Amino acid sequence: MRRGEILGLRWSQVDLAARTIRLSQTKSGKPRIIPINGFLLDILIKQKGNVGLSEFVFPNRATRKPFQDVKRAFNTAATNAGIEGLRFHDLRHTFASRLVAAGVDLITVKDLLGHHSVKVTERYTHSNAEQKKRAVEILHGLHAVGTVPAASTSAPPTPSTQAPAVS
Repeated sequence: MRRGEILGLRWSQVDLAARTIRLSQTKSGKPRIIPINGFLLDILIKQKGNVGLSEFVFPNRATRKPFQDVKRAFNTAATNAGIEGLRFHDLRHTFASRLVAAGVDLITVKDLLGHHSVKVTERYTHSNAEQKKRAVEILHGLHAVGTVPAASTSAPPTPSTQAPAVS
């Protein structure tokens, strides 16, 4: 999710029972549904108990309205974690790259990020040499178990080399 989508998230958009978040106002103009994994579900359940009656999932405790920016708090957290130069938006790139590294297809990553085309998503994903090596090894594994036909390197049989017909 984008920073603005997170900061402005309302409980009415969150369905804990169905484990989904419905975003209707997005940068692309198209609504999208984000699945909630178990880790996020636990956080949201705890957060629901912490925010009282606020309609927002992550309200400013003083104003009960959404935060306008979290740059200072985010930079402090990154610095405390020993990470310099990290921007909030970098988390979207990390999310995309890790999904692709785990074998998730680009169309699914595109949909989760809310991109209008795979070309945009490709800019977010960063594969490395190890991922490329694993990709070509997949073909070897498929060949080894016989799910991919082997390319023939010998000439096709001729009548003189074929086994005699059994009657």
